[in-house]
Amino acid sequence: MSPPVVVGGVFLSRELCDRVVREVERDAWWQWSEVNRGGRSYVDLQFRSAQVCPVIPSCEAVVAERLLAIARGLVPTFGAIHGVEGPNLLRYRPGDFVGPHPDVNPRTRVRPRKVTVIAFLNDRGFKGGVLSLQRPHDRRVDRVAPRAGQFVAFPASTMHAVSPVTGGNRYALVAWLH
Repeated sequence: MSPPVVVGGVFLSRELCDRVVREVERDAWWQWSEVNRGGRSYVDLQFRSAQVCPVIPSCEAVVAERLLAIARGLVPTFGAIHGVEGPNLLRYRPGDFVGPHPDVNPRTRVRPRKVTVIAFLNDRGFKGGVLSLQRPHDRRVDRVAPRAGQFVAFPASTMHAVSPVTGGNRYALVAWLH
């Protein structure tokens, strides 16, 4: 049986989330998020329409500190963690979405992704953008509405998607644990 989805816990305070969003909008360089298939990475706006950027330098320390603390706290649920990939910031503007996909591809990774961690950076000023997670054993779908500062962790093999944003900008941080 696969580990459960962990929903909850505080990744960052609402104030820090607001700061990250303000600073990333001021200083970041956004590009289209890529799809990874068959060992290739490319932009596919029919499958994933979202923008990505690295965490900006003014926010790196606080984000890294919190991500490592979250990773340590997830060990009892997911087992030993041997590394962190990311984090990246994601921006979903009106019309942006991500189709159903898992975050693993064992053929192209020396150290496969074990856990996906998503931290929501805002819950106001946008509509839509709900995270859907498909349970592997009973095919039910859990829907997680973004709450600023909250994180969600789940096995990287979990099929998940983000519904289209219908107004405003939705911000999230994503990282993978190995």
